[in-house]
Amino acid sequence: MSPAHAGPTEGDHMSLCYADYEGLEGQEFQVHIDEDRSLTLLLEDCSRSDSQHEGHETFSVLFLGPKEPLLSQKSYPLTHPNKGRIIVFLVPIDMRETGVTYEAVYSVKRAT
Repeated sequence: MSPAHAGPTEGDHMSLCYADYEGLEGQEFQVHIDEDRSLTLLLEDCSRSDSQHEGHETFSVLFLGPKEPLLSQKSYPLTHPNKGRIIVFLVPIDMRETGVTYEAVYSVKRAT
């Protein structure tokens, strides 16, 4: 299995919290499509959900990417210069003139 599609490693964050994304709006992430291709996604928005579940932090993150290639709904390794490598389940939700909007939705159990 190529490193881009290998399973999570010790450095991966499978359950990020809102604070991990807060303040990163406008910053770039590299999404690794396969071992030879990657593209840049721009973090557009990070917002808490109006419907919070007891004991969980619920939020969504929106990324803007180019129109081509259109990424299918699945988990991708992303890298950020300060956050490192993370695995994110991306869903394409909107196609517009400026590109494709992808959403990642989180419901993370709060530490007790």
